[in-house]
Amino acid sequence: MDLKKRLRKMFNSSPLVFKLKQGFDVYWTGAFRANPAKSSWSQFGEDEILCKELADVLETGFYLDIGANHPTKLSNTFKLYRLGMRGITVEPNFALSQLHARYRPDDIQLCAASGERDGLAIFYRMDSHALSTFSLATCQALVARGYSILSRSLMPVFTTQTVLRDCVIPDRPIFALLSIDTESLDETVLRSNNWSTFRPRLIVVEDYDGSGATVRYLEDMGYESIAIRGCNHILRLKS
Repeated sequence: MDLKKRLRKMFNSSPLVFKLKQGFDVYWTGAFRANPAKSSWSQFGEDEILCKELADVLETGFYLDIGANHPTKLSNTFKLYRLGMRGITVEPNFALSQLHARYRPDDIQLCAASGERDGLAIFYRMDSHALSTFSLATCQALVARGYSILSRSLMPVFTTQTVLRDCVIPDRPIFALLSIDTESLDETVLRSNNWSTFRPRLIVVEDYDGSGATVRYLEDMGYESIAIRGCNHILRLKS
């Protein structure tokens, strides 16, 4: 195992070291010292587009961030939070969910996952936390690439419909954004929504395998692609 992999495993396998590192990342990415004018916290600048598209609903809209991961680092919703929008974050990694609760206290945090039905599922926590997954196939592929499994645990799973039905943010009637990053399970999460009831203005999804299947599904649901940033597609509800 090379030095980089050894360090990654050390940082993520020790609860104390992991917590300290993630807390430092919050500071470094600007939770304390940056102002809302910072250009982007997303991986590929997605939030610059999102903020422009949603500028008129920052005080009345809400987001649902599924697979929210870190509260600031590579986040599609942190800039929206800084600008006044609030929402729901769904993140099965307990340490990361705690960070959301601490640094984004006005959001609703769920330490859980979203899937095709309500229940329980095995969560594979990888030594690179951004790659942790509920997909056994994805986990096995990551192991073949040299990553390690830190733990396997049963976690609660809720459909997107259940989350949107039961988690209500007061005085925010507009479903502005659905952002999903679930390491190959984005379409499964989307199919668990009730599209006749919950239709966000914008959606961010990952074209994980390059097939375009998830984007085509959303086009069938009445959305149109407005931007591609890296592997992520931003789609807007058609008028």
